[in-house]
Amino acid sequence: HAVMPYYLIQGTYHIVGQSPDADSVKFRATNPALWSNIETDNRAAFERNLATEAGVIQLRLQGIDALETHYSPPPLKAPDDLKDKRHPTLTEPPTGAYRQLVHMSLYSTGELLNMLGVTGVKWRTFGKSTYISEAQVSSGPVTGVIKTKLQDAIPGYIICNDVEQNGRPLAWAFAGNSGLTDGSVISTDKLAEMLEFSVNYRLLRRGMVYPLFFMGLAGKLRKKLSEASQASHDDARSLPDGR
Repeated sequence: HAVMPYYLIQGTYHIVGQSPDADSVKFRATNPALWSNIETDNRAAFERNLATEAGVIQLRLQGIDALETHYSPPPLKAPDDLKDKRHPTLTEPPTGAYRQLVHMSLYSTGELLNMLGVTGVKWRTFGKSTYISEAQVSSGPVTGVIKTKLQDAIPGYIICNDVEQNGRPLAWAFAGNSGLTDGSVISTDKLAEMLEFSVNYRLLRRGMVYPLFFMGLAGKLRKKLSEASQASHDDARSLPDGR
């Protein structure tokens, strides 16, 4: 499986009024034209996503998977031989009654946000939506407590080389300014050197997320992520009982 070129894209993260997870966060490119460099079979889905929120798009962080903050499974389809049948005492579970461990997902999401310079996060649930209603933002053109969607613009950059089937760029996410030219081509060797500064790697090293490797992820990157995951397990095993 050929590895597509990686591109560095400078931009801003947006979390107020959004529903980030520890593996998914909204981002706006400073120069949207750079998105055209990304070679992907999922261009149409990406373009649809990009058009829905003024150029702000949901990233799928590469190499990791996290518990969801706002997901519950859809209802199961009844087998054909059971359709329209009822039981006197057994009932179907209500839709959305099963959730992942929300306190753990919120904690790992909080760690992601801290790495981007965001604290004091308040979540709100309205109907079926759970989102951040306000946050304390320490960097960008507007700092302090922000309560208005898209008013936050938290500086950062991503390194990306593909888009997944739901139209989300597969990204390595970093806080702050790269010091490199926006749109730079990043080799796999260079990315491997930068990897430990990425939010992806840092979350995995702290045991906040699981490793998850998409097809085409270079072996050099897989190795570093696997080592980070193993190190986090070793750290956890060394903790005294009760912690």
